[in-house]
Amino acid sequence: MIYRCQELKAAFYLPEYIVYIIVSIFLSKKEKKETDLDFEKELPVAKGSTIKSIIFVVVGLVFLAIGSKLFVDGAVEIARMFNLSQIVIGLTIVAVGTSLPELITSVVASLKKEGDIAIGNVVGSNIFNLLSILGITALILPISSDGVGTLDLVMFCLTALIMLPLARTGFVLNRIEGALLIAAYIVYIYFVLP
Repeated sequence: MIYRCQELKAAFYLPEYIVYIIVSIFLSKKEKKETDLDFEKELPVAKGSTIKSIIFVVVGLVFLAIGSKLFVDGAVEIARMFNLSQIVIGLTIVAVGTSLPELITSVVASLKKEGDIAIGNVVGSNIFNLLSILGITALILPISSDGVGTLDLVMFCLTALIMLPLARTGFVLNRIEGALLIAAYIVYIYFVLP
């Protein structure tokens, strides 16, 4: 019975994400006409064959799957070596490791003065992780969140709420605010680690 309830809860995540995607596409089509002319001159012309690109994508996905397995196995082994719980490893090493591509993307976007991409990358990936990744994973096999404590959930809610004042100031995040965010993460890690 508990297993069935978890399956039903998981089934709610995916439709929410699908609705989010549909609404995002609808809203972006409205803006598309305005931005088409701005970006028309900047878009590079695609070079190379389609087959070569498809092969690169497939090979990349294979290596990604292998790397993911090695990464999770390594994280579990570290947890055992240092006698840490798997939730602590998930909240620290795995979380940082899986977020490194987002960090690189955001830094590059920021250096190129594309702040929208930097913010959109972080917000979008969190929405995707919460609704789609959790939804798909729980549909395959219900997952337990026993290890996630009140501190983790409070921190999660606070970091989501931080976006509200940023939205009011036009999503301008200065160096002082960035330093405060990093400091908050360091304090959080201090309390998470035993």
